[in-house]
Amino acid sequence: MTRRWIVLLTLLGASAWLVIFGDKTPTPLFGAPPQEMAPPIPVIASQKISTPPPTRATSTQKPEDSAVLALLPRRTLMAGSGTQHDLFASHSWAPPPPPSPFLPPAQPMAPPLPFAFLGKKLEAGQWEVYLGIGDQTFIVREGATLNELYRVDTLVPPVLSLTYLPLNQPQTLQIGGAD
Repeated sequence: MTRRWIVLLTLLGASAWLVIFGDKTPTPLFGAPPQEMAPPIPVIASQKISTPPPTRATSTQKPEDSAVLALLPRRTLMAGSGTQHDLFASHSWAPPPPPSPFLPPAQPMAPPLPFAFLGKKLEAGQWEVYLGIGDQTFIVREGATLNELYRVDTLVPPVLSLTYLPLNQPQTLQIGGAD
């Protein structure tokens, strides 16, 4: 016999001895043997695991839709812990319908009053109010027009009523009591 046959027969005999007399305890595919493995960590069904935001710019997914429910332990599913989970519920992967393009146009609104109340005075039975815009000061009486944008309708403390002329919208300015 050649040397090669002697090596092959020796290896065959060693492998046969291991099959007959070797260790027959099963081992897991990954990690430690079963007696040393840690118990599984319980997971609550209401926990949410957030996923990273979508990377595509055309995605219509909302941030609150990107949460995934955590997995339940097998024992919880098999024992029927009182909560019903539909494992095979149907889900729609279609994107939500686009919003209606026919929205009514917003009504134009008068800008906020640009005037600052500086003071008031009762002159010959008629009130005068002093208003300021930047460096300008206006002395205002009923019926006056300011900057061709505002008309003074009524001047009865504690309220000065104005009308924004381009939109004909009334506005009020608090000027304090009649003291």
